[in-house]
Amino acid sequence: MKILHIFPSQYLGGSELCAFETIKALESEGIANYVIFPKYGEFIEQVAPHLKGYATIYNFWWMSLKQRSIITRFKILRTYLQTSWKIKKYIFEHKIDLVITHTMVLPSGAIGAVMARVPHIWYIHEYGDLDHHFVFNYGKKRTLSWINRLTDKIIVNSKALLSYYKPYFDADKLEQIYYSVNYPVHKPMIHKEKNRLSVCMVGRIAKGKNQMIALYALAHLKKENIFPTIVFVGSMDENYLKELIEFSHQAGISEQISFTGLNATPWEYVQQADCVLVCSKNEAFGRVTVEAMKSGKVAIVSNTGAGTELVQNGKTGFLFDPDNTEELANIMKELWKTDYTGYITEPAYLFANEQFNEKAHKDAIMKVIQNCI
Repeated sequence: MKILHIFPSQYLGGSELCAFETIKALESEGIANYVIFPKYGEFIEQVAPHLKGYATIYNFWWMSLKQRSIITRFKILRTYLQTSWKIKKYIFEHKIDLVITHTMVLPSGAIGAVMARVPHIWYIHEYGDLDHHFVFNYGKKRTLSWINRLTDKIIVNSKALLSYYKPYFDADKLEQIYYSVNYPVHKPMIHKEKNRLSVCMVGRIAKGKNQMIALYALAHLKKENIFPTIVFVGSMDENYLKELIEFSHQAGISEQISFTGLNATPWEYVQQADCVLVCSKNEAFGRVTVEAMKSGKVAIVSNTGAGTELVQNGKTGFLFDPDNTEELANIMKELWKTDYTGYITEPAYLFANEQFNEKAHKDAIMKVIQNCI
C-alpha cells in the first residue's frame, strides 16, 4: 500500500511530529510512505529516510491570523485548485492508494484526492481558532462542512476535540486516536530538593499558550519569599515575548526566568526540572503533558481542553484554572515545600506509557485505513 501524507509545514511542530510518528508506525507495517511539504526545510532531512518519495508543493492555508479581504480570498481559491491539480498528478504518477492530510488548515490534499478518486483521511490536531487564534477565511461552519464532505474519515487526537467536533462532522466519519508520543523515557522522580522548585515550559511562546499566568504566579509567590525558577523552551512570538519580559522586570522576577528559544532536544531541559507546566486554555491534546509523565516529572496542567483527560488531579499530576493565578501559585508552593514526589510521578509514568505508545497508535491508525480502502 502507498500512502501520501500532506504536511502543514517543513518545520518540526506538534502536527508534523505526530505525522512523522505515524509514518514510522506505518513503515513498520510495510506501507510505502510519501510526503508533500509546502517548502524545503531541515525537518525534511529527518523524515526522508523513512519515505519512498517526497515533493515540495506550496499550499495556501484557508485559515490565517487575520481575516483576508474578499479579493484575496477569491484569488486564493484559484491557488487551491492549482495545488490540488499538482497533488492529483503526484497521486497518479506514484499510484497512491490513500491520502492523509495532517492538519485542518490545508484543503488541497483532500481536493486532490477527490480529483484522483482515492480515499482521504483528515487528521485534525487543533481547534484552529480557540488554540491558535486563526480565522476561518471562508467561515467556520462552511469550512468544517467542506472538511466533512471532502473526506472519508476524520481523526482527532483527544476526547476533548472529539466532543468539540461532534456537531460538525458525520458520526460515522469521526474517530479519536491518541498519539504514540515517542519520547526519551526516564525513571520517575521520587524525591526533589526541599524549598526549591525548577519549572520547565515547552512550547511556542505565544498568547494562546498563556505563559503570562506563570509569571503572575511567580510574582504572587515572591511576596511569601518563595522563588521557583522557570525555563521557557520553544520558538517565540516576539510581541508576546516582549510583554513577558516587561512584566518580569516590573515584578522583579527577571532572575527567575530564562528563554532558550527553539531547541531540537527539549527533553534535556525537562530532565533538569522538577515539573513541567502547561498553561494553555485550549490545548487540543497536550503532548507536553504526556512527555512530562514519560520523563518522570510532575505535570501541572490547566483544567481546560484535553487537560482533564490526561491528568487526575492530585494523583497523576495537578490541574488548575488557567485564569486563577492563586490556584497555580498554591500548587507551586506545595511542590516547593515538599521533597517527596513519587506519589504523583510513579502512577503518572505508568499511565503515560500504557496509554500512549507506538503499538496502540499504529493499531488504531491501521484500523481506520483498512476501513477506507
